[in-house]
Amino acid sequence: MGELFELQDEITKKIVVSLQVKLTHGEQARAYAKSTENLEAWSYGVRGNYLLDRFCKEDNVKARELLETAIKLDPNYVLAYVWLGATHAQAASYGWSENPLDSFERAHGLAQKALSLDDKSASVHTLLGMIYLFLNQHDKAISEGKVSISLDPNFSIAHAILAQTMFFSGAFEEAIQLMQKAMRLSPYYPAFYLVFLGRSCVFMKRYEEAITAFNQLHDRGQRGECAADLGLTHLARVYAEFGEENEARALMAAALKINPTLSLESFKQGQPFRNPAHMQREVDALAKAGLK
Repeated sequence: MGELFELQDEITKKIVVSLQVKLTHGEQARAYAKSTENLEAWSYGVRGNYLLDRFCKEDNVKARELLETAIKLDPNYVLAYVWLGATHAQAASYGWSENPLDSFERAHGLAQKALSLDDKSASVHTLLGMIYLFLNQHDKAISEGKVSISLDPNFSIAHAILAQTMFFSGAFEEAIQLMQKAMRLSPYYPAFYLVFLGRSCVFMKRYEEAITAFNQLHDRGQRGECAADLGLTHLARVYAEFGEENEARALMAAALKINPTLSLESFKQGQPFRNPAHMQREVDALAKAGLK
């Protein structure tokens, strides 16, 4: 699909949107396409959003450049502001930003700009929910997530971000239900959906489901759709928690070979648990698997 993004005409736009509906975002792709009439801006926006969904530091930087260009081409492109804001929020929450608070402020400013252009945009409220979550304002994050879903009940990302919020709020069963619905709404959902589905399953001691999710995450990493060490790290945590320490250590060793910078401190970044005991449970399992 990447090659089609380079072709900036109405026919190509219809082809790309049709492919997105069938293969990735579902019907939400049609709503995305209506956010701008500027074909060149739309092309930059689509490519930026594609890279944003990969949850990778390098792709985050590339996405930001594309989305900044999209806004220059169309200063009223609501979704470009949302996606650009999401790059800053993502960078701050995953430890990719030198100044996380500054990044969150930028994200919030972009969300407010998008809100001034369209206060009924589910995407804007989803971004606000993401920002409030990582600022540890869980109730505000939940409220924004519910507003987003009420505005667009078929919006997959809204369900996924609210699922992430419920996970960090300790409502693991609700997080599972929301994420499963997000997956049903998106023909080929972003890899990060599997992260929070699997982690929620672990807290509910649904280990087989967690292993299935993290194996799928590992496959996505092998295809370059997320960090290659992510699935292995979470698989190691599962095996450590239910007593398979040798398997856990082997998986963690493989993850560290891919990403030697992994550490317990780096893991703790961007983990806005409402209950510190939940954070400690994950940290203890990772330490048991050999992460230091």
